[in-house]
Amino acid sequence: MSENNEIQNVSAVDNGAVMNAAESQYSMEPVGDKIMTNEEWEHFAEGDLVVFLARYNLHKISVEDGCGHKATIRVDSKGQYKLSHTVTATL
Repeated sequence: MSENNEIQNVSAVDNGAVMNAAESQYSMEPVGDKIMTNEEWEHFAEGDLVVFLARYNLHKISVEDGCGHKATIRVDSKGQYKLSHTVTATL
């Protein structure tokens, strides 16, 4: 990445076709300073993240938001999706 944090030459493969980030239906910009609630994180992990894994025929994906939320999804030998996610709470 360049020094001013601009995205350079980003592309995603979609069924063999190359799609530039500028042409994508998804924004590459952060949503804001909002931190996901535990409920929102679970919804994201069980929804959008699983769809991404399946759409791109991936076998495993791990994500974390830097605020204590982590998720790992993998496809087991039977083709089933296995999700584990954790949330760190300050008491």
